[in-house]
Parts: sequence; C-alpha cells; structure tokens
Amino acid sequence: MIGCRENNLKNVDVCIPYSKIVSFIGVSGSGKSTLVFDTLFAEGKRRYIESLGVNESFFMSKQARPDADYFLGLPPAIALAQRHNANAGRSTAGTISQAAYYIQVLFARCGKNPNNIRLSPSMFNLNSPSGVCPECGGEGVIYDFDETLIWPNQELSFSENGLLLGGATPGTTKYSFMVSFIKQYGCDDQTPIRSYPNELKVALLYGQKKNKKFRIEYPGIIPTYEKNYRSTKSMKTREEIERYMVRVPCSCCGGRGYNPESLLVTLGGLNISEVMALSIDKLESFLTELRFSGEQKKLFDQITPNLFRIITGCQDLGIGYLSLNRKTSSLSGGEFQRLHLVSQITSQISGVVYVLDEPSSGMHASDVAKLLTAIRSLKETGNRNTIVMVEHTRSLINASDYVFEMGPGAGALGGQIIAQGTPAELWDSNSSISGKYLSGQCTPGEPNLSSTCAYEKMLRIVGASSHNLKHITVEIPLEKLVCVTGVSGSGKTSLVFHSFLESVQNKRNINLDHLEGMEQIRKVVLCDQTPIGISSRSCPVTYLDFYQNIREKFASLPEAKKKKLTEKHFSFNVDAGRCPKCKGTGLLEVDMAFLPSTTILCDECQGERFRNTVLSVKYRKKSINDVLNMDVDEALLFFADDSIIQRKLLALRNVGLEYITLGQSTSTLSGGEAQRLKLAYELSRPKCQNTLFVFDEPSKGLHFEDVKKLLELFRNIVNEQNTVLLIEHNLDIISTSDCVIDIGPFAGDRGGEVCGIGTPFQIAKLTTPTGKSLSEYYSQHT
Repeated sequence: MIGCRENNLKNVDVCIPYSKIVSFIGVSGSGKSTLVFDTLFAEGKRRYIESLGVNESFFMSKQARPDADYFLGLPPAIALAQRHNANAGRSTAGTISQAAYYIQVLFARCGKNPNNIRLSPSMFNLNSPSGVCPECGGEGVIYDFDETLIWPNQELSFSENGLLLGGATPGTTKYSFMVSFIKQYGCDDQTPIRSYPNELKVALLYGQKKNKKFRIEYPGIIPTYEKNYRSTKSMKTREEIERYMVRVPCSCCGGRGYNPESLLVTLGGLNISEVMALSIDKLESFLTELRFSGEQKKLFDQITPNLFRIITGCQDLGIGYLSLNRKTSSLSGGEFQRLHLVSQITSQISGVVYVLDEPSSGMHASDVAKLLTAIRSLKETGNRNTIVMVEHTRSLINASDYVFEMGPGAGALGGQIIAQGTPAELWDSNSSISGKYLSGQCTPGEPNLSSTCAYEKMLRIVGASSHNLKHITVEIPLEKLVCVTGVSGSGKTSLVFHSFLESVQNKRNINLDHLEGMEQIRKVVLCDQTPIGISSRSCPVTYLDFYQNIREKFASLPEAKKKKLTEKHFSFNVDAGRCPKCKGTGLLEVDMAFLPSTTILCDECQGERFRNTVLSVKYRKKSINDVLNMDVDEALLFFADDSIIQRKLLALRNVGLEYITLGQSTSTLSGGEAQRLKLAYELSRPKCQNTLFVFDEPSKGLHFEDVKKLLELFRNIVNEQNTVLLIEHNLDIISTSDCVIDIGPFAGDRGGEVCGIGTPFQIAKLTTPTGKSLSEYYSQHT
C-alpha cells in the first residue's frame, strides 16, 4: 500500500507479507485502525462492490477511495471487527457460529415427528416464515400499546404535549382537527388529560365513528399507529412506535418464537427451543448421547462432524459457556469477533486477508494460547490466508510473524511507521516504543509484591446470586484499586453489574441479600463500555457540555451579529444553521439493496455540516466546522484563555483522549474510548471524595504506554480517598492493584464462586486460571 494519507497517516508505504500473521501496534490514536480498516479493508471492500455491477458501483463511485497513491496485490479482505449492530434482530450465537443451521438440519432429518408432517430445516429457523410463530412473528413476544406511555403525565393538557403519541404541533391542520374532536366531549386544548371523560379517552385511543352525537370521526391513536407499525419497512419508524408499547409473552408459542407445529418435533427428548437454549458446552454432551440407527444414523454421522468442529472451536476460544440462543446484541465485542472467527475457520476459505480488531479483547490470559492456535489454523487453511490484526496483548504480538509499529504519538503526532520487523527485531530497536515491553524488560506499572492484605474500610456484598453466582459474599476494600478477575463467563459481570450496581441504581436489593458499608460511599460512578447516548450527533463537546461556550464565542462576533446569526445557528442540531440536505451529519446514507447500506459525503456541504453563511463567520480565523475538527491538544492551545473550556479539555487529555476531535461522533468511539470519555466527564466536574468508580475492562484497546498513564490516573483518584473497582483481564493492571477478587474458577455452572481475595501476589499462589497466569507473570517480570 503506497502513499497512505487517510486521517492522520503521513504518506505511509507498507508492504504486508502474504500468508503470515501480521500485527499492527502502537499507542491509541497512532493510526493503526486507520491503516488497517480505513485503508486496507476499505479498499478491498470498495473493489469487491465495484465488481458486482453497474448499480452498486454507481453508489460506490460517490464514496471516496481511501486516500492513497496505489495498492498492489491486494487480495479479497474479510474483516472480523468487534463492532456489531445492537439491533441485530434474531441474530444469535448459534447463527453467527453457523451451529444453528446444522441443528436445524438435524431436526429436519433425525427429529421425532409425532404428526408425521413433512419436515424441512426452515421449519426450525426463526428467520424463516415457516419456522416462526404466526402470532408473534418469531419474536416470542407481542407488542401491545400501553396508554400510560401514550400519556404518561395526565396533569398535562393537549396543548402542553400531554399526548406523546398522536399529538400535534399548535398551528397545524392536525392540531385544529384534534381540538375540534376534543370539544365534542366538552373539553378543550387546555383541559388536563386526567379531566377527560372516559368516553373521550377511549375515543382517542381506539377511534370514534361519526354519528348523531359526534359529527367528527377519528380513527384512533392505537389503530392508526398499529397499522403504521405493521406496514412500515423502516426500522427507525418501528423503533419509534415501540417506545409506546410493552412486550407481552406470546400465548401461541409460549414465548419461544417458533411455530407451535415445529415445537412438537423433538431430538433426544428436547424441542428446537430447548436445544437452542443449551450452552455450546452442553450441546456437545447432548449430541454425544444421541443414538440413531439405519438411514438416520447415516445422516447424523454426515451432519455432526462440522457441528463438532464449531463446538471445539468455540471451546478453544473460551466461549463454550455461551448459549446458542444468546442474542448478538448482548455479546461483548470480543465474544462477537471470536464467534465470527470460529465460523471462518470452519468455512475453509483460503487466499484472503483476514482483518482482526484486537481478537484478544475481553479474553482471560489463560485463553490467549487457544486463540493463537485458532488464528494459526485460520492462516493455514487451504492455500493459506494472511492475518492482519490490530493488537495490544504481549504474547499475541510476540507470536506474530511480522509487526508494524505506528506512532510515535497520537493524532497529529502519529501516522508513521516507527518500527517494523519480527517481534525479536523490535525488542532491540531503538525507534520502537513497544520493544521494551514486548521483551519483558519493562512493565507499565510496578507489580505489587505484598503478601499481606489488611484494609480499614470495607463494602460487603452479601448473598449475591445473579445468574451463575452461588449466593456468595464479597468484601471490597475502599479507597483502594481493586480488580475483579476470572475467565469469561465466571460471574464477574453478574457480581458487579447485575447484583451490586443494579441494587445501587434501583435503591433496593436485587440478586443479593443486602449491602453493608454503603454509608461510607457518597457516590457511585459507572464508566462502562456501552455506547454513549443513542444519537450519532453526540460528540465530545456535547457530552462534556462545553459546546454552548464555543457557540457563544461565535455568536458574539460582529460578523455574526451583522448576519443576524445567534447561538443556535452554530449548532448542527438545529435547522437554522445546519446543512439542509444532510441535516448536520455531513454524510448521506445510501440504500444498497441486498447489501448493507453505506454512507457517502454530503455533496452540498462537503461534510462540513453547516450552511455557507454560518461557515463564513470566523473566530480567530477558524470556522465552527474547523473548531469541531480540532483534536484536544490543538483545542487546548486555541482556547488557552478560557478556563471553563480548558478544564474540560484537560480532563480529556488526562484520560488519554488527546487525539480525538471535538466534533467526532461518539458512535465512532471504541468501547474503551467511550469508557474513558465517561471518566473525563466525571473528572471535569468539581473534585469529590468517597466516590466509587466502576470500570469494565478499562485496558481495552490500550497500548502499554496508555496503560501506564491509566494506572497513574487510577492512583491519583485513589489518593484522593476514592475507590476504583475494575473488571479486568490485563495482567499489567491486575499485578499492580491493591486487591484482587478472583471469581470462578471456570465459566457457567463451573463458576460463580469466590476463589480468593487478596493481593495479586497472594492470588498468584492459587491454582485457578487467574492464579496460574499471575504466577507466570511474576516469574517473567520480577
């Protein structure tokens, strides 16, 4: 790839060897993902779509090519990224791994059929019309309108937007019509909804025909929107209407989603719903115990080898605890990517470039060796494949055939290849930042060698029983750095999120007996990896709440006043100032028919979001769009005289986000970046003590140097009499903590117990997966 200049890349030339495992490493924001995903994969995808036909290539011609001079010898590229659609419908662990399809064939060919109906695999598929319940369409639930959601506050009148669904804007034709309809019942637009007669409430909800008493008829809110809900092809419209509906289990299929006729067919005494509810580990035992004869045995023996390969692949990657019907939307990025990895290994495709996004993310140290075996298997398939991955885990990088290191810094300070070669060559490279960490000469933090575990203040979680937790009691030391460890599926998240945090947030005991010591904590702050907000318009300046300060500066300029531009004109969320074509996003979405929709640059504003009159106003020679495109470091210099903006920007720099731009959509941030943005929000507020900060794998996506900064930040927080509680797999962080709470020892039914509480040095003496991994870490780094 010659002359790559996408985003912060500085005319980079890179030659990737075929049929090798190649790692791209570097500090956050150095350009790794830009080079691998936004350049290499984007060009591979663009070339593939161009080959499909005139219609698709027409749309792709509007999408800018990656900014590079040329590409030579680029094979087809397949990306196994961590990001997935949170609204992925009926996509499950079974469908992603392909296991579900083999099970459907098993039911169709070997299932016990009491009604002797003609069976087909589609009858056991929740994505097929013949497989789904005719009543609920495969959802397992029926959506019913709930009047308390339609008018939640009955103290409001029609004019005060008391009707959240079916209301109207004053001055419109619909508003006049609705007022006339309401007046038939002796009310007006100022009458509170609670004062409406029941007859009017029923008429509003279900409609009223014209008769002698009522001359104006109305179809009703529920029939109108129910019709829209069933007829619309827009997912956004459906989601908007569902806000006023509640989910009720379907009585036809018992909430299972399948056609009742399909549920009568059994395999080993279980119906399709019951088999899909099994974990991948339990599926293996279930299949092993099945016995057939004659033609069915022959069919069973033909179908199951591939299914067993999928099961083994999932177990090797440490995700055997997942149930087959586990929704994609509930999977972590790492789980999602590893399921895709299994499906690719079993697909036997060869001659392609697989692009992996931190495949070890969310993986316990004891499972990394299994992941490496799977990646090597993927490389060796058929005529061999090339594996290109963005990675931060020491052992995985050291096992690569070749490594490219990006840097030296983030954002404008990055975008260059500062070192390349085999891992051993990087160990001895003076230009490499990572070499000293990869060789083991250096660690991001000082490992804790203490053998004593004594703490003054404690928070006790008594009788935690969420999911697989076995009614455990856990003591969390306060004003310390505490790590909750264990293999994936051991019960860490169940303890911290589903027992402790849910109880705190709901102010009642949920999945636990009681909490002791909460009076010592003034506030609990959650910094997890969930996306920030639901709007793609959310960005750092809006999230940290200093966009208003910036807009005020522009609105106060003489040029703005001359053009009668106010603060609202400098917002991309208001029609007054934003581009009318793209509505302030800078992008247009294009429907690609049978392919996923794609986005192209808005041809009216060229991605600058605002109207030309707004862009013509300059503050210190910069337009509002120029300011939103500044990274944090650049903005710190630009707003050096504004103490409020400075405080917010310094918080972003302190959590290692100095490379993100002020107007960058939060939907483009990784889970780790979103987590640090939430932390920056808290740190930008007035200092507080006795706060419990909860993090979910904060090391995700971080280079060794970034981890070093994060540990320093955690220590500063703890030194101010606060507590930092982490769910973590990174041994560099775990080894430096004050206390480790190890949950397990294994996943699912074999986990859910407290294996040990103590210093990391004490936990290293245990025989649990965490203990063994820490023991090996201490032997290498102390």
